[in-house]
Amino acid sequence: MRKIFASSKSTLSLILFAPIVLCAMQPQANDSSMNINPRKALLYSALLPGLGQIYVKKPLKAGLYIAAEAYNIYQFYSYNRIYNYVKETKDAIGQDIWSSLTEQQKKDSVYAYTGYELTLNSWRPREKRNKYGWWCIGVYLFQILDAYVDAHLFNFPQGKVELTLSPSKPAEQAIGVNLALYLRR
Repeated sequence: MRKIFASSKSTLSLILFAPIVLCAMQPQANDSSMNINPRKALLYSALLPGLGQIYVKKPLKAGLYIAAEAYNIYQFYSYNRIYNYVKETKDAIGQDIWSSLTEQQKKDSVYAYTGYELTLNSWRPREKRNKYGWWCIGVYLFQILDAYVDAHLFNFPQGKVELTLSPSKPAEQAIGVNLALYLRR
């Protein structure tokens, strides 16, 4: 078990730090002559969360998506481990007896059979495991879509929005609003 945990730790650190190295290798200038392919961004993001954002020169977003995925995966496996303790206890004492126990008796039974003490945060582990699994899938799909959209908007002109208040007509006492959007190439 420890060997599996050690290899998963090294895999997790590789997943977390590989995009940083790739980001350092790419130029950071947002040059309008650079050609960013949205399909490539989508593919990179699908292969490894955050890689599409690095391709589109958004390393902060990449770090946030990687951290969100790592957190959700960690929580998923933590609650899966706790769920396996509960399942092992259910199998040992039988479903009929398990369903007749109170919550405190169930917690005591899990501790007696597996040595794991359920806390308020770890109760209902299957529901929490499933919730983090769905969050993981949601963040994964969202970061793919974000990389695709960012790639399409990469060469969009950077401009400023200006809001000014000025009289509509000098003869009237009314105030109008002008909204101007200046785009520069």
